[in-house]
Amino acid sequence: MTTASALDPDTEHRIRDSISRQTLLTTLGVTVAELASGRVVLDLPYRADLCQQNGYVHAGAVTALADSACGYAAASLMPACRPP
Repeated sequence: MTTASALDPDTEHRIRDSISRQTLLTTLGVTVAELASGRVVLDLPYRADLCQQNGYVHAGAVTALADSACGYAAASLMPACRPP
């Protein structure tokens, strides 16, 4: 297993800035726990208002977290988009 390498400052800023503009993630209270090249770990604190009727965190919240973490992990490997 290889260890993820640190991101360059521009890429880290780009990823953190984009995450901070995701209104669903901010509504859910998601924070960045770890950022590395090809690895993004997001934290979703337990809140009762994010749970389904049996007290478990709703799969919709978990899926949004997983989708965002995977997308940003992939984006961390891509060069920044430059306008034409």
